[in-house]
Amino acid sequence: MDPDVLATINTVAQVGLFLATVGLLYVAYWQVNKIREQSNADFIARLNREFFYESATNPSIIKAIEERRPILQKNGGEFSEYDIHAYLRYFEMIERFIARGIISIDLVDEMFGSNIARAWENDEVRENVLQMRARRKDKRYFEHFEKLAKEIIESEKQYRA
Repeated sequence: MDPDVLATINTVAQVGLFLATVGLLYVAYWQVNKIREQSNADFIARLNREFFYESATNPSIIKAIEERRPILQKNGGEFSEYDIHAYLRYFEMIERFIARGIISIDLVDEMFGSNIARAWENDEVRENVLQMRARRKDKRYFEHFEKLAKEIIESEKQYRA
């Protein structure tokens, strides 16, 4: 067989193998993204279930914030500082998941955005956070919750007329 024909066949075969490899890599990449999306959906569903349905206090805290009732026992509300801090730590944890790329802010905003924003906008909750920082002389307390809340509040402004 002519060496030029063999070289052409060899080149065509190599190009074919290259294209097949690129195609397989694309399929693998697509599959990994689909698995990641499913994993994110499962994870956010689990967070949702834990926050809204498995917590004894979170639904009551949400209702008190929405109804603008006193929150903390020292102010005539029904919750201890520990209850409020556990509520806020949940959002603190969620922001860390976002920062690490484990879940997206869009999913969090859809599932928890209103609760996060309203908590930070609540004077009593916000003052409690600021007082805790002052008492402990540490500005880091609930800084991730605050960051997330402010980001969500800013995002909400885009949709308000």
